Amino acid sequence: MEIITNSIRAFKAEWIKLKGTGIWWIIIIGSALIPVISAGYELTYGTEKPASGVVPWENDIQSNVNGFIFLFLLICILIIVRLCQTEHRSQGWKLIETQPIHRAHLYIGKFKMAMALSLACLLFYVFLNIALIYLVAVVRQDENYLTHSIPIGPILLYVLRVWIAAWGLMAIQYFVSIWLTNFVGPFMIGFVLVIAAGITGALQMGEWNPYGSPGMSSEHFKAGVSGGWMLHNEKLSIAWMLLFLWLGYQYYFYRSWKYAVQGGKQLMKIGVAAAVFAVAFYFIETPVTLGRHARTVISGAMAEPDSLITNVVLLRSGTMDTLLNIPFVNGSFHGVYEGEPLKAGDYVIVAGNNGTEVYMGDKDSIHIRWGARIMTNRGRPIITGTRQAENALNQRDDGYGFNVDNMQNFKPTEFADLVLESWQREMKTIDRFKTTDNIRPSEDFISMKKKRATLSYLEQVKVEYPKMYAMYYPGKKLEYPKTLDTLLHAVGDEEISLLGYADYLDYLDKDLRYQAKIRDLTFDSSYFDQIVNSNKPAEVRNAMLYHGMKGMIGNYGDSLKRNQLYNKYIGFQKDQYFARKLHERLALENSITKGMPAPLFESESLVGNKMNWTDFKGKYVVVDVWATWCGPCKQEDPFFQRYADMYASDRMAFVAVSIDDGDNLYKWQYEAGAKSKTVVQLRAKDKMVFMGQYGIETIPRYMLIDPEGRFVATSLPRPSDRLFEDYLLRVSEGN
Repeated sequence: MEIITNSIRAFKAEWIKLKGTGIWWIIIIGSALIPVISAGYELTYGTEKPASGVVPWENDIQSNVNGFIFLFLLICILIIVRLCQTEHRSQGWKLIETQPIHRAHLYIGKFKMAMALSLACLLFYVFLNIALIYLVAVVRQDENYLTHSIPIGPILLYVLRVWIAAWGLMAIQYFVSIWLTNFVGPFMIGFVLVIAAGITGALQMGEWNPYGSPGMSSEHFKAGVSGGWMLHNEKLSIAWMLLFLWLGYQYYFYRSWKYAVQGGKQLMKIGVAAAVFAVAFYFIETPVTLGRHARTVISGAMAEPDSLITNVVLLRSGTMDTLLNIPFVNGSFHGVYEGEPLKAGDYVIVAGNNGTEVYMGDKDSIHIRWGARIMTNRGRPIITGTRQAENALNQRDDGYGFNVDNMQNFKPTEFADLVLESWQREMKTIDRFKTTDNIRPSEDFISMKKKRATLSYLEQVKVEYPKMYAMYYPGKKLEYPKTLDTLLHAVGDEEISLLGYADYLDYLDKDLRYQAKIRDLTFDSSYFDQIVNSNKPAEVRNAMLYHGMKGMIGNYGDSLKRNQLYNKYIGFQKDQYFARKLHERLALENSITKGMPAPLFESESLVGNKMNWTDFKGKYVVVDVWATWCGPCKQEDPFFQRYADMYASDRMAFVAVSIDDGDNLYKWQYEAGAKSKTVVQLRAKDKMVFMGQYGIETIPRYMLIDPEGRFVATSLPRPSDRLFEDYLLRVSEGN
């Protein structure tokens, strides 16, 4: 009890000392500045509202705290420096030693006061934000805020985590402020270290840095997706705090470094403290690699399930074969796959209009959480289980790759240096990846990911740059420096483990076409002969032949030539699975060829009306299949809208069919509503059914349907191609 009593007495003494320090003004002004300015701007000029159906509170609080974190750290530093300066100026340290309380209580009491003030600062900022956001919502009658309750519990837990993340920084500043007697020195040290932490954080380095820890925590409203309530950097912040409080006490007790480290006993104590910290650091910061499960399990839940969903389906990526059908009951599902062992790779899990790609293999447990109306994980589902880290890395928008556009003046050496630097940086980024829960992907996945990320670099080095070099330097031989060999040999053209990935087959296809001087999207005997006569392993030839024939079937408008090429080369396909899939694909394309009726499918307009091709009977219909997340679709859209403005008439209609679903539904409503009114905007209710009926594997896709609802063309050129207008001219002229 005496320990508690003395601790309380020490804290009360520090509370009395606050009078006249101006610390409360620092907290109030520093915390209120941003929220008041922001609220004033919103009330005066603000018009933008969150998308309908999105719960705003968690996202707004996280965004606001993340924006405040730099100022918060400076306030923490100011608090500690100011508290210590009070003692330095009044010779209070000497007076403290005369008090009838052990020095440890007095030493810790000042730090506890600094911690309490920093927590008060954070709480004041957060709840002032909530109050002002609510005020703005009332004035603007924003139902998104007014109809959703404020999640006080999760907000308090979030604030607690950000506060804990600052403990290490505060202990270091306390240590420095006791040691250095002036104001400028400790403050400038803290300021410089905060800036340095921001720079290293932007470079994805130094996650152990206590000055960057609060910023890391502020970016994650919830600690992680594995169930723990603290992130690894927050645990490490506690370790930093304990270490520097102990070191600071040694100096505080002896008032001299000379005596603090003098003698074998003192050195041993410091060595033990450093060793304990090193062990804690190792166990906290060493990433964990998850093991496999006893069975192959797929489970999950949906925050706001569609009442029409009855099953969740596991599909093989690429071919979209159904591997497992799982009942969907009361918003959740759980299924065990017991078929042939799954090869580790990409698969697709679909629940109604919600679908996501997952990386998994045999004896993996995958759990998916769809938040239909909550903006989590950038609008994507949260995937946990044995492949949590692998799927987190796959979901990152890193924009892997390199492009040679506008590099016509680069000499081979300059180009090689640039591409090599970019590639090496990409490889380091993948190597260093770990989740917020400190989980690292398996080594086999890291190896595969690095190879796939390398493919776009190889395409530029082996295909695109040589084309450009030959154009601008005719007659000159292209020679790369030896330094580029590591990149050139990073991925071979016989990588059996990559044959299940379309991007690897695309790379092999482009490399073959360049070497054989065959144009892109040209499918003829010379192209297929290059594949079947190559000296590559049988598995590689079969995969390339399947990839090429599938492309031929999907892109050849002439059904007679398509069937002739199919019959000529299908005998070279020795993989029975590939042969069966090609036969199914050909049958589908023949069913939707010119003159065949376009399958009816369920769609809805922007105002929710159900529509289909029968609503356009008597008109030619030019169809654009797109999605808000599709970059090429957006590039082609201005051309499509321009042609719609030029050619839309009683004879011809222009229709855009979106395959957006889930969280992208609101984005579709916004983007489609801003487009030209001459284009009818529809959304496929079930994108999997629609794409399957029309044989659509990639978008954008452009089709032409006649007034009787029959296909004229199932794969038109893109609107940016002049040939697209040729079709429109023929239709408008009645040809």
